[in-house]
Amino acid sequence: MRNLYLLFFPFFALSQNFIANSDLPTATGMSNGPKIVLRNIFSDTIHCVFQKSDGIYYARSEDRGQHWTTQFLYPGRNPSIALSENGYRHIVWEKDTAGNSEIYYYCLDIRSPPVNVSQTPGKSYLPSLAISRDGIHIVWADSSFGPSRIYYRRLNSDTFQLTGFNPSADHSYPTIGLFERGRVYVFWQSYSPANPFPYRIYGRYWEGDTWRNPLVIDSSVNTLLHPACDFTGEEDFSLGYEFYSQGNLDCRFFGGNGGGYPTPGRSTYPVLSTITTTWSYLAWMENEADILLHFYYFMTGWWRLSLRDFLSISERVYHPNFYGAHLIWTQGENAPYRVMHYFFDYPIGIRSGSKKLLPPSQPTNIIPTKSQFSLKNLQAGGKFYDLKGERVDELKSGIYFLYQKGKSIDKIIILR
Repeated sequence: MRNLYLLFFPFFALSQNFIANSDLPTATGMSNGPKIVLRNIFSDTIHCVFQKSDGIYYARSEDRGQHWTTQFLYPGRNPSIALSENGYRHIVWEKDTAGNSEIYYYCLDIRSPPVNVSQTPGKSYLPSLAISRDGIHIVWADSSFGPSRIYYRRLNSDTFQLTGFNPSADHSYPTIGLFERGRVYVFWQSYSPANPFPYRIYGRYWEGDTWRNPLVIDSSVNTLLHPACDFTGEEDFSLGYEFYSQGNLDCRFFGGNGGGYPTPGRSTYPVLSTITTTWSYLAWMENEADILLHFYYFMTGWWRLSLRDFLSISERVYHPNFYGAHLIWTQGENAPYRVMHYFFDYPIGIRSGSKKLLPPSQPTNIIPTKSQFSLKNLQAGGKFYDLKGERVDELKSGIYFLYQKGKSIDKIIILR
């Protein structure tokens, strides 16, 4: 079945797109905030941000990543980008100011001056943002007053400390997303410098102008690091993070369709994109040399592969970032590194212009060609589709078909 998955899935096309050069191997890092966004998952226009040593850059493609234009924005590092419902492009980043660092916000479509949203006397770092109907939500870490804390600010409103319930612990690496009908969720890593056990991944959500009590997503005597939530957003929240045990780092995934698998190497900076129970794309950096991918589709289950092997890349690849079926990463052995893009496309069951999903499939039926059957008898009120979602009237051997009757869907493979 796994061989068929690679052979017949229509959205696996071996080509990647060049976005821009950078002198940093962390051009698309770190993964706590979205680096690539679309107005909706079916949009042809893609927006992304990345960094060079002189500052942050914005890139845009209007043909699903085939061609890109780029522009320099401002000095700084670690940018994140989000789109509002009207398509406005909102960006946050970290900028050095008088020996410290602050978090700045800027809207490319209003073009008013950047706004300092952190305004602290020390180091504010690693911002992330999300846009809902009721505001622009920004989070960041700050170490101005001892152990690092997590701060949240809705633009044009007051700043709120999310970690006041445990002020002695070190809280860092916040990530933010919208889930469950627009709830704003923030996740971060935490440990106590005086007594580091247990390490924790925390979460809180904002609802009705109130931040609810903290949620413990994971708690362990082993180090937990670098959470990143699903920037595509869905009904149920999902995220990935690092789990350090017995001298090795692996990636864990919470919610969504699960996934992730142990490897003998160092697995770092996980990202994911998932829609309900239908499909998931997971990625993480392996040994600072490769990006491992774990894909799930409800008709075929899980499939794992190396990005370098899959796209025949001879160089190192770093720091993935997902949105929908779009992946960006940094590539190269030495400067200039390249910011790259790949579009995996969407499997059958995802309808353009909506999130209409086919119901879960039944077990695969395998029909040898020597069996006595006819298309007319098999149909019996049902319909056959190929993997592009197009109705077919002829069954050919060696090909997947989807047979729908009522609300049930069967996978059928005609064997030679």
